[in-house]
Amino acid sequence: MTLTPRLLGRTQRPVSPLLWRLGDAPIEVDILTRAARAGANWLYLSHDAPEETVGAIRESLARVNVAFSFVIGIAVDALQSRAATPLQQRLAALGVKNCAAVMLQNVVAADVKSGRPFHRLMQLRDRGLVQTFWIESQTCADAEWMIENTPAHALSLPFGVLDQTARYRVAAASIELGTAIVAAPVASPVWQPPKSVGPAADIAYSSGESAIASILRPFPATHGDLEAMLSAAAHPMPEADREDWWKLFQQVVPSTPKPPHGHGPEFGA
Repeated sequence: MTLTPRLLGRTQRPVSPLLWRLGDAPIEVDILTRAARAGANWLYLSHDAPEETVGAIRESLARVNVAFSFVIGIAVDALQSRAATPLQQRLAALGVKNCAAVMLQNVVAADVKSGRPFHRLMQLRDRGLVQTFWIESQTCADAEWMIENTPAHALSLPFGVLDQTARYRVAAASIELGTAIVAAPVASPVWQPPKSVGPAADIAYSSGESAIASILRPFPATHGDLEAMLSAAAHPMPEADREDWWKLFQQVVPSTPKPPHGHGPEFGA
């Protein structure tokens, strides 16, 4: 089984349907090799991953003869300096020259209203260190504003059966404006479904959402977990089943009015 790449919004860059978050547990090289050969070769490293973890990841990657694309998490306040660090430090620790994306982490709308973080990212892009700009958001209200008012190419947001709130407005705005959505795990469910939903079924649900370019999950610990995730990403949940979940969700969690956030900053090319 080989996953078909999706397109990253308006950039039209190919991206793996599955994005692996590293650092939660040791990496089994044979599982990593299988994932990469199946087309799940995009890796995400959070800004708070310890140095020893990064070193172990580099050793594991060196044993796999497959190219990887990296998404590097950076805290917003770390972009204040004109120096390229900590991005350069993280790239050097991984043994790579650049990354497919920088993910601004733990961001709220107020953090980017000045426009400064993205101006800084544009400088790093011009230096050849990063290709695309991503934002991590925890709420649909902030996500909606960021889609409409920043040049982010993708936005990570909790999404799945346990939180479908993005289907009210964020998904449509994402498609209209070309900002891809990365479906992050739902840490705090906003409703209690009438039946349990396993990890694979949740991936299958998210895979059927056209606004979603990739699904972020911890790197699988076993071959069985990997195969279940690959199959779910390759075979989205039937639309009728997705609509049943959506109707149930709407009965419990209604839409909320669009919050007034004000106008966004101006950005260069």
